[in-house]
Amino acid sequence: MRRIAVLFSVCFLAIFAIACDAVRGQDPTSTPTLQPTTTLTPTIAPTPTPTPSPDPLVLDTVSPGLADLQLRMEQEVAAFQQRVGGNFAVAVTDLQTSETAHVNGFDGDRIPGCTINFFVLLSVVQDLQAGLYPESDVGGYIAQTVWASDPGTAHRLLIKTGGGDGLRGLVKINDLLSNQLGLKSALYDHPPAAGDVLTLTPARFQANLISPLDFNRALAMLYRGELLDEQWTAYLIDKMSRVKPGLSHLLPYGVTDPGATVAHKNGFIDYIPYYVDNDVGLVIFERGEKRRAYAMTFWSQDNPWVLSDVALGQTLSAMAWQHFSEAYP
Repeated sequence: MRRIAVLFSVCFLAIFAIACDAVRGQDPTSTPTLQPTTTLTPTIAPTPTPTPSPDPLVLDTVSPGLADLQLRMEQEVAAFQQRVGGNFAVAVTDLQTSETAHVNGFDGDRIPGCTINFFVLLSVVQDLQAGLYPESDVGGYIAQTVWASDPGTAHRLLIKTGGGDGLRGLVKINDLLSNQLGLKSALYDHPPAAGDVLTLTPARFQANLISPLDFNRALAMLYRGELLDEQWTAYLIDKMSRVKPGLSHLLPYGVTDPGATVAHKNGFIDYIPYYVDNDVGLVIFERGEKRRAYAMTFWSQDNPWVLSDVALGQTLSAMAWQHFSEAYP
């Protein structure tokens, strides 16, 4: 009964809610002595092979505790799909060890909704770090994009990071995804909820896509300061921790420590055939004067009705929080 009550409460809140030198000094009457010519073969230095960045996720030989979490999540997802219906995936990464538990985490055919705008936020904050424009130009838009998962302000930020051009913004975001982050499953084709007016390939609409594991890779790199310096990492995490209550129904739900920080980004589509309800983010907490954290991605789509996924998302959030609370007491 409590879960049903929470579901109705959340539904109410959510609704309102990229030359020869010349020969000199010789007698012109003398017969020149021909010297054999030595042909020099240039030595081409081999192109160094770049050292690949280590994968921020460890998917095998995980600790027994995390293996147990994965098994319990698999069972919970399977039971919920059979009982209610829907299509689900979840990935949880221990940011101390990089160990990752997941269910359907490799699935790249996932519709991210507005969670994909996390990469627009990241691109804009990288611009701020580079001093391309003042924070006052975009701070309000960043806050609104996170607070209300507002696709309108996210679209403005996409144009801003594109130097005033939306298509350049799309190209820049995809360069970020592929070349800086190395996310093989990710495609940012168009700004969410903007129709098909602006697409990466003009007049060709494709779905925005990213796998849960690739999203956790990005979140892990953010947390470790691999994408921004310390100041701007803290800035983005702080912005992402300010989400309105009606959109705090998934990842934050199971976190029972009021001092913990849940920095997350929602993605929601409320029309057939999608019925998408996603949440991605970081959970950061203190234990024994040590900072602990994990990344979590929850994906749901093909839900039979709006927000039918909420009970599962909340259960998985609570399971993740319980695991890390016990692993790092």
